[in-house]
This record gives sequence, structure tokens and C-alpha cells, in this order.
Amino acid sequence: MTAPPQLSPQLREALSRLSPRVAAGMVQTLQENLRPCLLVESERVSQAPLHRGALGRMLGLRTDTPRLALLDSKLGGTPYTTGPMPGGRWFLGQLNFAQLPPSVPGLPRQGLLAVDGVRVRSAFGLSFTSRWYPRPSEEEAVAAQRVARFGRFEAVLRFRESWSLPCWEELAALLPEDAWWLSDDVDEWQRESGMCDERCHRLGGHRSFGQDSLNVFEPPTGLSKDFREYEQLFRLNFDNAADFSWGSNQVYLLVHREDLAAQRFDRLAFAVANG
Repeated sequence: MTAPPQLSPQLREALSRLSPRVAAGMVQTLQENLRPCLLVESERVSQAPLHRGALGRMLGLRTDTPRLALLDSKLGGTPYTTGPMPGGRWFLGQLNFAQLPPSVPGLPRQGLLAVDGVRVRSAFGLSFTSRWYPRPSEEEAVAAQRVARFGRFEAVLRFRESWSLPCWEELAALLPEDAWWLSDDVDEWQRESGMCDERCHRLGGHRSFGQDSLNVFEPPTGLSKDFREYEQLFRLNFDNAADFSWGSNQVYLLVHREDLAAQRFDRLAFAVANG
């Protein structure tokens, strides 16, 4: 795992205004609450899209065919499935956990998680569903017929080790009552160190700040409706490489803490927040 980021000069300057005892306690608190995560970046693998709209088809513009391997971590392309894809779904992407750095506690070391979008009549207009394969293999795969894809391009996913801190109210609760003003300096330190790179998708770590004001929360059937009982598994932003967007919103796949402890990823919650 990459080393935790060093405190920025600006944050050290802010801490110097506190008593030595309080400052030392604050440094220890920040270090103890750093949680490892993976920043996820995408890279387009072809120049032409996988599909075009009516005008592009009429003009005979070129399209490409999927290039990435069936079990690769990717956005778009060919989905891994062991049965017919249900109708009305749009393949968004998939994560092969065997391809991830083994440095984030709680994440599985194997298994493939596929994410599909579903058009619905709601304020957001879109819902999500996931498919979990504990032991994926090409021998058990079934060819997906006439795949509808959320993004126009195929993009491979790259993973980079990073760290996260609690956000907003959870961060404020860590600060001494008379040093509430430190939160701005801590936020700036996170941005400068790359911990809060909102341009990336993210796996694991603390909850992102947007979850303090969710617009949509869809828990799995039979599980708690309190989003605070869930851990953030995957945060999805817009993606230029795959060419999809949901405005300024961020989409979250959440796993209940009991399921996370049991390494059960077959029933995930879906949430949306305006970032």
C-alpha cells in the first residue's frame, strides 16, 4: 500500500495555532482515521464508438467492436454473464476483483461485479442493478446477445492506491470543539494530496461527502432503509472515456456492513447524490 500522505504545510501552519497537546492529538486522530481506497481511472481503447445514433448510422459512420477480454475490468464492451441478459438493461461496466491491488481491507480478492442501468420513470430517470459472480470463468460464460450499453465507447479501468478521510459531519466530530475551523484546512489537504480526486471513480474508503444529502436511495429487499448502515463500495462519476454522464450527480453502490463482513456482494444498495 502506498504510504499515507504527509500533512501539508498549510495544515501544519493551522495546527501550530493550537496548543502542542491538542495539535499532537489532532495529528494522531487524522492518521488513525485515514482509510485506504482505490481511485479508478478509465482509458478509451478505440477511436470509434461501439454504437451510433440514427444520424450516424444513416451517414454510415464507422463503429468499432469490443476489444477487451471478457473478464477484464471495464466500462462498456462485452459483459460477462452466465445467463441471458434480462431485457430493459443497459450494460454499464464490470469490476474483476482479482485484477485489483490487494491493499484495501474489506474488498473481495476474487469475483466479478457487473453493473447495469435500468430506465425508470422517476425524478432521476435511471436505476441500477448489479450481478455478482463469485468465481467467474470464461468456460461458464454465455454470449450476451444484442447488448445495450450505457456508454458509447469501451474503456479499460486502471486502479491507483489512495487514502480517504471522513467527510462533513463525521470529520467535524473528530475535531476539537474549539478548532472547528480546521475542517477547511483538512479539506484542502485532502485535495492537494489527491485523496479527494473527484475526477476519478472510487472503490472502498470512507463515504464521499455527497452521501450526506442523497437524492435517491434504493436498499436491497429485506435490508435496512438507513443508508448509514452501509459502506461505500463503488462511487461512479461521469466518464468522458466511456462517454456517459448523469450531470453533476454521483452514483454509489453500497454494501450493508453485515454483508461486507460476510463478504457477500450479491445484494447491493444503489444511491444517487448531487456532487
